[in-house]
Amino acid sequence: MKKALIFLLLIFILIFGLAVTWYCILLVMPSTNTQDVAIAIKNGDGSEQISAQLKEAGLIKSKIVFKTYLFINNKIDKIQVGEYFFKQTNIPKIVAKITQTKDKRQEVAITLVEGWTSEEMANYLEKEGLLFKDEFLELIKANLEGYLFPDTYRVYVDGSVEELVDKMLANFDKKITAEMRQAYKDKDLTLYEAITLASIVEKEAKLKEDKKIVAGIFLRRLEQDKKLESDATVNYITQKKTTRPSYSDLAVDSLYNTYKYSGLPPGPICNPGLDSLAAVANPEITEYLYFLNTPTNAMIYSVTGEEHIANKNKYYPD
Repeated sequence: MKKALIFLLLIFILIFGLAVTWYCILLVMPSTNTQDVAIAIKNGDGSEQISAQLKEAGLIKSKIVFKTYLFINNKIDKIQVGEYFFKQTNIPKIVAKITQTKDKRQEVAITLVEGWTSEEMANYLEKEGLLFKDEFLELIKANLEGYLFPDTYRVYVDGSVEELVDKMLANFDKKITAEMRQAYKDKDLTLYEAITLASIVEKEAKLKEDKKIVAGIFLRRLEQDKKLESDATVNYITQKKTTRPSYSDLAVDSLYNTYKYSGLPPGPICNPGLDSLAAVANPEITEYLYFLNTPTNAMIYSVTGEEHIANKNKYYPD
């Protein structure tokens, strides 16, 4: 009888030891995400909702281990509402971040407009007194034009440039759905090429329905190996804001000059909004190969070059 009890006790100790070991492994095991993952905790969210969100985002391996850690450390009632960003983290670090009492830091709302270049964003942010223009441009010089998602953000007045850029990039990553990414692939476009095309669409068309038609025209021209002939790409070179670039503008020797060079330019010419990005994913394919921005901002479409020239002469007779 005594031997049986000792045997059972040893089995219990072994099982308990394995359970504790597995718990510790899952507790400190780092997530594998190399990009920031956004987690939003709202009023009323309990440990079950939060753990489910973390598990779905791939930040934790076990909801039970997460909830147990919260309970053991008496942290359940200390969770703070807010938006959090995590990269290659683990459960103790997550809990430390979401239960840390936030200082009463001043927040402001900023609106970054669709179609702004990174420099225009930098000018606006400096004017708002949030950061120095050169500091922002230095951080994003690694070719982030096009990825800085235009939106309204709430930011801390004393926040860092890195915090703001991380928030914009995370927002971009969230807005570009798996379906959109697949649609780009189906059109033989890389994500960067799709953003580049969307940036041109953003500058050329204002209305959502026009964006879809213009995106379709550009895609057809690319398929037919026709030059895009986008005034917006010429304006990007000259820094002018005109619907009628001059002959000298059109002659500028730059890979961004889509009157001179075939295919897409080397990169985005602005930071496009969601409508333009979606238009490239799901364009309206028509018989048109040309479009014209009129003085009243209406769009006139043409099938042939002759029609396009006639429309140009009609709306811009001089």
